[in-house]
Amino acid sequence: MDRAGYRPVVYQGDTLRFSTRDRTIHIRERARLEREGEQLLADSVVYEGQTRFMTAYGDSKLINAKGDEV
Repeated sequence: MDRAGYRPVVYQGDTLRFSTRDRTIHIRERARLEREGEQLLADSVVYEGQTRFMTAYGDSKLINAKGDEV
């Protein structure tokens, strides 16, 4: 998908809840996010759309596009 200023993100998990009211995404159990080859893996992830902050909970790791854990 080509769109100026937009980088697609793939969200996966056993449960995903999106709130349009407060613009949050809650991903629970085996959360996985991928963008431009980078991955965030965690027990759960919360993204706060208003602040644009993301928090990973539990066993988590960040993997860069080369496949290295950072």
